[in-house]
Amino acid sequence: MYSLRMVGVIIDQRLIEESEELGDLRLCRALLRDDADFDWIVLVPRRVGLRHLLDLPRTDRAVLMDEIAAAFEALRDAAKPERIAVEIAGGPTSLLHVSIVGCRHGGPDLRRAAWDGVPRRPLPRDELRSRGRRLRALLGLPRL
Repeated sequence: MYSLRMVGVIIDQRLIEESEELGDLRLCRALLRDDADFDWIVLVPRRVGLRHLLDLPRTDRAVLMDEIAAAFEALRDAAKPERIAVEIAGGPTSLLHVSIVGCRHGGPDLRRAAWDGVPRRPLPRDELRSRGRRLRALLGLPRL
């Protein structure tokens, strides 16, 4: 695995510690959040100084939408979640990023986990790597 740091873009330390890198799409660095309760892809545009969606030029916003759709489809095909939520935000960090989160039938409620501070349960390392391989293949990213 190579570094999650990008030239000029400072990724929040928590995203680095709680994620495995999937690779680089045309605009975004794609990360797999290490979470046993949710299938969770994070897209971080590789542009300096972005805090809000409208900080992106119009052409980059179109690319971002295509990458969100690709991540949504990859997550749907790999994990078969009951539903998928997409959030474009700065969240706990001031860095613009997009979360694509698959929720399982009978699993924890995403709103409660995200906003009520329910602790994240990390995956066993081999399961995280296996999910990463499946998602990389579906996103057309090379193996790391």
